Amino acid sequence: MDSDSMSSADMKQLVEQGRQMQLERFQDQPFKSNGALPHGAIRELCNIRDDCWGLLGDVYERFHFTGRSFDRLLKVSRTIADLDGSLYIENEHISEAMMYRHIPYHVSRIGVHDGATV
Repeated sequence: MDSDSMSSADMKQLVEQGRQMQLERFQDQPFKSNGALPHGAIRELCNIRDDCWGLLGDVYERFHFTGRSFDRLLKVSRTIADLDGSLYIENEHISEAMMYRHIPYHVSRIGVHDGATV
């Protein structure tokens, strides 16, 4: 096992810590997980850093997200931040969440000019 690998026990502990963060965040809410966040509560409860809105706007426009797919991106970003032990969603959490999305080839090529991806 290389030094970047995580044991099953370590992974389990990380997931339990992330889950605990969600339970504490939503203790006064009728829902208890990031995935169950209703649309109206996402921006209020996800704790998105102000400097992330530029990246989020770029992603929304470039990949032609619907409101629903944008909400899903924020929920996944929040879960990644929880696993990272972060109180706030950071640009790195959004970038990682984007890596888990299926982007159709024709959409991913929108920013191509002179053979270089923008």
